[in-house]
Amino acid sequence: MHIKTSRKQNGFTLIESLIAILLTALGILGILGVQMRTLANTQDTMRRTQSIRLIEDLSERIKNQTSGIANASQYTTSWVDLTQSITTPSADCTTTNCTAVQLADFDKNIWLNSVKNSLPLGKVRVFATADGKSLGVMLAWRSNESSAGTMAAAQAVDASGATVQCPKLNANDDNSPNMSCHLQFISLEERCQTIGSTAYCASN
Repeated sequence: MHIKTSRKQNGFTLIESLIAILLTALGILGILGVQMRTLANTQDTMRRTQSIRLIEDLSERIKNQTSGIANASQYTTSWVDLTQSITTPSADCTTTNCTAVQLADFDKNIWLNSVKNSLPLGKVRVFATADGKSLGVMLAWRSNESSAGTMAAAQAVDASGATVQCPKLNANDDNSPNMSCHLQFISLEERCQTIGSTAYCASN
């Protein structure tokens, strides 16, 4: 009588283990990818929130100066690279009786250093708009992702008719992605405060 014996099949446990490890690794990589994207979006949102706060701070500085609106042009800048040192103002108005122009320059310096502390790898541009009724402020920062440029389309026209737009990460490379930017405008309308029966107004 011939008895048929079954052959033992070895190796399946090892293959199944390898497949399980591979699937687990893919799952972990997927989770890490989602977390990294969430972190990038969170930091981008934080930078945008900081930008809004910084521009509001500049607006208050201009409007709180007695001659701030009249000397609003003193707050304008070409692109300032915040990785570089900020130019020292001509006078220290905490110890010197400054003129309106010197005070505006001193105030701008304080603000630029505040921006540098918040966006250390960024850039900033303050410009007069074509209608002369407001200042445009564009803040740019480096995104965590190589694609960057979530607001690359943000642009405006300055008083000279030139286009102000979000700069590239590498200005010397046409294929370089844009930095992420926030563009906001500061109205230069006269603002008055009444104390008692007297109205005190910033000059236009």
